[in-house]
Amino acid sequence: RVVLMNEGKVIAVDTPQRLFSREDISTYGVEPPMYTKIFKGLGIKYPKTSLYPVTLEEAKVMLTPVEERGGSLHGDA
Repeated sequence: RVVLMNEGKVIAVDTPQRLFSREDISTYGVEPPMYTKIFKGLGIKYPKTSLYPVTLEEAKVMLTPVEERGGSLHGDA
């Protein structure tokens, strides 16, 4: 879990994927990770969650064809 704070107030407590996928994240002076920014710019989200990847591993999974992942987004059959 990650805590997003602004001026001493807790704005949100959530997963990095949910926090960095927020449309208003930059208004709090937070810059998303490189992979989040790239996928956000391309408009590519996880189909089931509508969230952007945060790590290189998550980005790789999203770019790997479904057949190579074993038929699911996360590689689990």
